[in-house]
Amino acid sequence: MYLYLSETILSNVDDSDPNNTTYKLGCLTLKRDEDGRLIYHIRNDRSPLAMRIPIALKKHVIAVSMLRQIPDDPIRLLGIYEHRGARATVDVVHGGDSWLSVHIIGIEIEEVVKLYNLIRSGAIEPTESWERLQPGTEPEYIEDDDGLDITGWGSLRLHSRKDAPN
Repeated sequence: MYLYLSETILSNVDDSDPNNTTYKLGCLTLKRDEDGRLIYHIRNDRSPLAMRIPIALKKHVIAVSMLRQIPDDPIRLLGIYEHRGARATVDVVHGGDSWLSVHIIGIEIEEVVKLYNLIRSGAIEPTESWERLQPGTEPEYIEDDDGLDITGWGSLRLHSRKDAPN
């Protein structure tokens, strides 16, 4: 999880590297990402519920970002999810096997964690699904050797050919 910080926090730093890409604030290390934004990384090996914003950073947080991979079972629709002040994208992990990538950004850590839990449990539908057909289009049904539909659009769903529209 990353905290995106306001530049105003730099007036509180104890030390910085010569390139001004790493800063020390007490025992906290702040860095700049590839886009030059000031960030603090909360370790990913902790449960999202245990993640807390350090007190020294709290009033300087502009946004909170979380990137996680979750199993694709139970099935979750690919797309954009929103809950309160948080927004997430759920997409396939390229090169992964049966995993989804969940990237969430919000203002409050609690909102980000709540949306993560809703997606993880399958308790929320996307506000913008990437799996529904575009208006005026129909899926092209492809059968495998057992007569199952293995159509390649969206996330893979298996249906009996007898359920396919005529």
